[in-house]
Amino acid sequence: MGVTPFLAWLRDEPETVPREIALFCVVRLREDALFADELHTAHERHPGLSIHLHVSSESGTFTVDRIAEKTGGLDRCEVYLCGPRPMVDALERGFRQHGVDRTAIHFEEFAFR
Repeated sequence: MGVTPFLAWLRDEPETVPREIALFCVVRLREDALFADELHTAHERHPGLSIHLHVSSESGTFTVDRIAEKTGGLDRCEVYLCGPRPMVDALERGFRQHGVDRTAIHFEEFAFR
């Protein structure tokens, strides 16, 4: 899901997050990570939240293998995706190849017209 609604939820969440959440924020350039400081501050308030910034110009293509490596696996996960259609399609295929059920993969579509 997009980072803006996620941030709004975190700002409104007075207690700890209800489950473990790993947020992967993928940007092309480090300066594109507009909310990085706020996300890291949210992690301090919500220990069940882990923040992972992936800068593709420095680390290459973002893949499900990288997610699995950072999270320790994808067992019983729910996945929420938002981003450019080619990236979302590639990640969805990757999650399915890792055995994530189609019903556990959710995405928000957006497009510039």
